[in-house]
Amino acid sequence: MIQTRKIGFYGGSFDPIHWGHLGAAIEFGYQLGLDKVLLSPTGDPPHKTPRATPEQRFEMVRRAALEYPLLEATRLELDFPGPHYTAQTLERLHDLEPESQIFLLTGRDAAMSLETWFEPETILRLATLVVADRENSGGVSLAVTEPKSVFAPYTLQALPSGTLELHWLGVNASSTIVRARIAQGAPIEYLVPKSVNQFITKHQLYRN
Repeated sequence: MIQTRKIGFYGGSFDPIHWGHLGAAIEFGYQLGLDKVLLSPTGDPPHKTPRATPEQRFEMVRRAALEYPLLEATRLELDFPGPHYTAQTLERLHDLEPESQIFLLTGRDAAMSLETWFEPETILRLATLVVADRENSGGVSLAVTEPKSVFAPYTLQALPSGTLELHWLGVNASSTIVRARIAQGAPIEYLVPKSVNQFITKHQLYRN
């Protein structure tokens, strides 16, 4: 019997990608036993304007993903005209992986407003929602909408019932912090992979 592939999808502006993103993606794949985690830079995000170009952000994601067999950079949003919505991206991924089980990783704040997203019913039909919940301590919880689990139930009011909580240590980093430190001339070696830092330096990104 052919085993169904389990594909994780993690989208974001990744402006730039950092160890917080990568840590979440790796733990996402490990905890759920995923075969692949796709990192998808948004081409034309409807609620923000990235500093780096789409191609620059994709290249940083591609370089970071090369270090981990579990991770893979995808152009699912970049090669289609925007604005880009998660529901449409998941439909394209489902067309490419019709027999795979898809898991969508998102942040808690975004997930709590799920009903305001474009076609939220399509998102929940095509993917299992996974919520990264950053705690005050710097740790992160993963709430997974999958009823059969050894973990205790965890329910968020704005999410579907049956969510479960998974814990990992987390990395206290953000793209905003990385950009601010670059503008100040402060070191970022411990916030982003070496290959990403080299790309940022070569192209003089985020200097002002």
